[in-house]
Amino acid sequence: MSYLYEEQKQALLEIHEVLSDNNFLQKCQIGFGTFLGAYRQKKLNTSLNNWDDLDFEILSENFEEFKTNILSKLLDRGFYLIHAHLVKTGEIGSLTIGRKKDRIDFQVIFENKNDTCYHFLWHGGIEMTKGFSKSYYRDIKKYELEGLLFYGPNQAKLYLKDMYGENWRVPCKSEDEYKFWEDSPGIPWKFKYKHYKLVRNKELKELLNVK
Repeated sequence: MSYLYEEQKQALLEIHEVLSDNNFLQKCQIGFGTFLGAYRQKKLNTSLNNWDDLDFEILSENFEEFKTNILSKLLDRGFYLIHAHLVKTGEIGSLTIGRKKDRIDFQVIFENKNDTCYHFLWHGGIEMTKGFSKSYYRDIKKYELEGLLFYGPNQAKLYLKDMYGENWRVPCKSEDEYKFWEDSPGIPWKFKYKHYKLVRNKELKELLNVK
């Protein structure tokens, strides 16, 4: 999938407006490659390539508010549902929506009792999870991205090192260069197990309680 920089900037602007207007900006921080772009060049990575989508991270305790108050407003603006991944417990671990040809991933972050936060990714029928410091989601500050202010981890360099390894400053030259499903250059995957539950269409609308 390829993305257009100018179209992605417009999607980012509309998401920012909805989050800001509904007091949810601090609860929906930029993450993964979107945060990398903000910290490294204050621009989306599609200013350098044509394959990076938009990534946001939401603590699980705030995801219900996102479903009931934010998602419908995005859909009213022309965004549309694509799919959701469910974790083994049946909860949504990732929700993907679209705008025109753009794809936006909202990753749900689960916090456990030992102050570790977990995110999940899926590839080839395998569910993978790794743990990050709780501070990346509790100790946050504003960062500029395309002239807009979003929240991200205060310990930016540590987050990016844990996510992408020591060479996070160097842009990838191809989409296949960073193969997240293999041994991560950052923090290694803590768990890998066979589980893949993808929800689309009517089942997804019922799960999210949207029309």
